[in-house]
Amino acid sequence: MSVTLADLATIVSTARFDMLVGEMESQFLDAKGQPYRFDEGTDGKRAFAKDVASFANAQGGYILIGFATKISDVNAGEQIAEVRPIRSQYFNTEQHRKILQEWLYPQPLGIEINWIPFGNEPEKGVLALYIPPQNDRSKPFLITKTVTDKKSTDVIIAYVERRLDFTEPHSIVEIHQALRNGFNLERELLGRIENIELLITQHFSTGQETESAAQLSSQLRERISRLINEAKG
Repeated sequence: MSVTLADLATIVSTARFDMLVGEMESQFLDAKGQPYRFDEGTDGKRAFAKDVASFANAQGGYILIGFATKISDVNAGEQIAEVRPIRSQYFNTEQHRKILQEWLYPQPLGIEINWIPFGNEPEKGVLALYIPPQNDRSKPFLITKTVTDKKSTDVIIAYVERRLDFTEPHSIVEIHQALRNGFNLERELLGRIENIELLITQHFSTGQETESAAQLSSQLRERISRLINEAKG
């Protein structure tokens, strides 16, 4: 049975990482043997942003770096084989946070990045990244990067979500469909607002009543517009 998010929180807070040996990677857990290679171009940065976004778009979870994994003989997926602590010099907490600021929009809230000593050598340990469950109104969390050359500026956008023990990217067709649904909903709501304004104006007569109707319809438009913006996140 896979460990729960609460189980992982207890294991990390007490540094009992040996309890994870034999556990499967899951919806809430991604175990890695090596740090992200931020010094080798954009691939490592993109991989880190992708992993964090996948948990933020799902139900939250932990990325734990300092474990050896293997393909399970019994279950589908990877299983933690042993704890392999890594030297603290390979982790820079501020660098991790800066990359998230550069690569994710909007920013997931409450992310914790901690290096935790483990084992007989005090300079070795496990890097624990906790992505808490996010407010649905802030989703989706997108991977985005602006690429500029001498002739043009391109914006790259991607959406990923954690499913079971792997990260699933969404195709351009799915992203297009989601955007189109959002635009269509906005147009439909604005059309309904205009109809309501027309009915209110027709209901009232001239003079002060007409002015009150205009004020009421203006307030109504502002409130619904605010709700639309809040729904967009």
